[in-house]
Amino acid sequence: MSTEPGKPQLKRDFIDYHAIGMIKHLQRAGFTAYLVGGCVRDLMVGHMPKDFDIGTNALPQEVKRLLSFAFIIGRRFRLVLVKREDKQYEVATFRREPHEGEFPEGVPFGDNIFGTPEQDANRRDFTCNAVFYDPLSEKVIDYVDGQKDIHDHIIRMIGDPQKRLQEDPIRILRALRFSHKLHFRIDSELRFKMSECSPTLPLSVLPRRREEYLKLLRLNHPDRVFREGYDLNLWHAIAPEIHKIYEKEDHVDLFEDRLRRLNSRLIDPSDTALLAGTMILGWLRANRPTADEFIRASDFHRHDQLNKLAKDQLGLHNWELSKILRAIALHRVFSNPEEFKRKGQRRRQAVIQSEAFQLAVDLAHIDASMDPEILEFWDAQLDLALEQGHIEKAAAHSPRRKKRPRRRRRKPTL
Repeated sequence: MSTEPGKPQLKRDFIDYHAIGMIKHLQRAGFTAYLVGGCVRDLMVGHMPKDFDIGTNALPQEVKRLLSFAFIIGRRFRLVLVKREDKQYEVATFRREPHEGEFPEGVPFGDNIFGTPEQDANRRDFTCNAVFYDPLSEKVIDYVDGQKDIHDHIIRMIGDPQKRLQEDPIRILRALRFSHKLHFRIDSELRFKMSECSPTLPLSVLPRRREEYLKLLRLNHPDRVFREGYDLNLWHAIAPEIHKIYEKEDHVDLFEDRLRRLNSRLIDPSDTALLAGTMILGWLRANRPTADEFIRASDFHRHDQLNKLAKDQLGLHNWELSKILRAIALHRVFSNPEEFKRKGQRRRQAVIQSEAFQLAVDLAHIDASMDPEILEFWDAQLDLALEQGHIEKAAAHSPRRKKRPRRRRRKPTL
């Protein structure tokens, strides 16, 4: 392990033993293999990494041959997915950028141009993400001064910021996310270029922007992230409906209050309906502050602004938006528990067994517009329904389609 004075110390106890085992196996076969990317960065700042990625000079076919339960995936970026127990690990061959004029007719295999560890480090986005670590020799491999930037808590671009941001505008949102996740400051030159290059963000594909939005909402203080995004003029380019909220100070508080309360619910971070629902709820509150003005789930298709925000700007799926709006519509029922109690058993069960009921309870807490006693009543109804199995815990993904029954083949007549 590197022990240079002033350098961050790496939390070796946090390293996954399966990852160490795979690196050991690759090295014994004569290949170079390191922990790479965000897991090394997180180990250096004392965070438990979510994933452990491995970089090697072994080709995907060689990795697949050497490691059990390994599967080659991807086309544009081929790598090996290795399964151990209930975890998955990505093992990628070191890449390099193509040389000028090397492929006059375009790179034939996407990002599958293999190179050295140094070339791989220099093609990454930020210096803090380009530090490698060999857990067997306990050696840090750093070609880009990433250790220094981690020590100084700085997000710095590798290479020319303007060129690298124009290559992949999603790096603008990634820089914003990493700065808030790690509590790092963004290098002044990079920060200026992020704002200057913000008009290129619409060139990125919507599904990638959607993933970044969801990751921003999973941070500890999403309200601060979205405010800084406005300061950098990011939402004007890719989420105009969010940008409009920040143009009116009284709307900002209504929107950000919901984002602040997102972490008050013990949620599954993969529950995209609740994450996106919080943003939709905040937007509705900012634009329709009174309960009577809340949009009805049955007529959402007539509201162009909401559709533009949800589908064109946030990239929500139809089932997500439908579930979110049905959950918000249930708040009309929630506001009057006494009327609910007077309903017949079937009508009460129809409310509680609704697919959107649990989401509705969560959003009611995040909205915080009802009396605590009312929220306690609906909490009790939800707990009872979960306990008795009347509803299942909210799934974080789209419901699976039922498989069609297989047709029996008729025996050929002889």
